[in-house]
Amino acid sequence: MRLIGHWAGIAAIAIAAAAPGCEGRGGGRGPSIGRPNVLLVTLDTTRRDRLGAYGCDLGLTPNLDDLAAAGATFEDARTQVPITLPAHATIMTGLPVLDHGVRENGAMALAGSATTLAEALGGEGYGTAAFVSSFVLDDRFGLAQGFETYDDDMGSPSRRPRRWQGHQVGGWERRADAVTDAAIGWIEDRAREDGGDPFFAWVHYFDPHKPWSPPALWSATTRHPYDGEVAFMDSQVGRLLRALEETGAEEDTLVVVASDHGESLGEHRISGHGWDIYDPAMRVVLLMRLPGVIPAGSRPGGLASLADVAATVADLAGAKAGFPGTSLGPSMAGIPPDGPPPY
Repeated sequence: MRLIGHWAGIAAIAIAAAAPGCEGRGGGRGPSIGRPNVLLVTLDTTRRDRLGAYGCDLGLTPNLDDLAAAGATFEDARTQVPITLPAHATIMTGLPVLDHGVRENGAMALAGSATTLAEALGGEGYGTAAFVSSFVLDDRFGLAQGFETYDDDMGSPSRRPRRWQGHQVGGWERRADAVTDAAIGWIEDRAREDGGDPFFAWVHYFDPHKPWSPPALWSATTRHPYDGEVAFMDSQVGRLLRALEETGAEEDTLVVVASDHGESLGEHRISGHGWDIYDPAMRVVLLMRLPGVIPAGSRPGGLASLADVAATVADLAGAKAGFPGTSLGPSMAGIPPDGPPPY
């Protein structure tokens, strides 16, 4: 069910309360509030309990915590499947795994008949670009649909063999700093062009996935290499968000941050993910910020799902295409969700 009209009224109230008498929002060069830019950041293999926003006291994620404080932190968000490609297929289409059919990495691809968020926003005049950091999201697996730019260049071979599940693999992954460099370059180019059209950018970070090998600074200052990878990734999220601010786009950009799944670190005698549905793997990070619309510091309760991301983004962007799932806009305004529980 789409709730554009209902949520638009809530948004108007939020704007009036947040900025009475204002004649605009920040004077940036971005689009009007009816057509915000959209920055979707996906954090691979990231446990929610490593973020200060979810109660962690290790100080690993100051940038993500600041983002959460300026927007909404979903208290109980779930993935539909704790595997990278299937989870991202759900994020991009709103479809449960049984419907989009992508059940594992490397063995299948999202069908061209599926409608992706990039296709929907591209059809509304958005410029679209993706910057991914793992071979499992290579364009051959179907998620490039609708993106004008799909940057899946892993570069030279890194930490894995050249062949994986029958695929020829150059680089297996690229670090968060390289992905951020590419994404910032694209955002800055769009700011210079200043064509007036909004953008949809998807930035994917793979660093917290095994094998863990954080850069020296983060390795030396954290107790576990997994934590070091999370902290390094957060530093690069910070760079990305500062680029929005420096290009004048921050006030007009909906930022959505989601982990595709978590990671078991010994709970239930399990290490890793992909074969269990315990909370460490299934409960995920879900944060959203849109100044003047999403109430700062809000903590929506009730179950949320990664299958709700596409519907929520489409509603806040005013896109005509409908998506399965439920818009989380009302939840961010304090209205409990009334849809079915997530699959």
